Amino acid sequence: PYLELAEKLGSVAIQLAPEHASEFSFEYSGTCAQFADVLTDSILKGVLSHHVSEAVNLINARHYAEERGLNIRETTASHTKTFNDLITIKLGKDADYRQISATVFGKDDYRIVEIDGFGIELRLEGDIIMYQNVDKPGMLAGVSGALAKQDINIASLSLGRTQKGENAITAVSVDKKMTDEELEPILALEGVRALQYVSLNNHG
Repeated sequence: PYLELAEKLGSVAIQLAPEHASEFSFEYSGTCAQFADVLTDSILKGVLSHHVSEAVNLINARHYAEERGLNIRETTASHTKTFNDLITIKLGKDADYRQISATVFGKDDYRIVEIDGFGIELRLEGDIIMYQNVDKPGMLAGVSGALAKQDINIASLSLGRTQKGENAITAVSVDKKMTDEELEPILALEGVRALQYVSLNNHG
């Protein structure tokens, strides 16, 4: 299951990373750390599936990564504080989202559990709108209203908040693939920033 998790997380990471990002750090904690080499291949497969027209697999992923000048750092730890296994990708300080961690919850159940220190539970599937927002009443109503006006249905919602309640990360799973035009009304809302659209529908 870690292979599937790694590939999906790689796909999300490259969609959240700044354009032309070339430096990534992969961290493996817990039991999955013993499979670090092949998991890195799987993350790279997910990353490169968005950039390489040829078929990328576990055998050629590193070759394509080197060809594109990707600089990969790999670290392992024998245990993790909260989960038995955790894969973390660091995207660099220029990214809106600098660090994402994910784990396996069960059969075909892969979830992001932390983004930049925010605890969140987000299933790695479908079409996801992710954004940062000021943590105040009415923010969610504004976003759901903007989606409702366009007949776009919310499938699920995940919220990550700091203890102080100043900022939040929100991830909304929607029932359809969205265009830039459909995302604009959400980005225009006061208090919403760093909006990213992630699609895992053509993946895995």
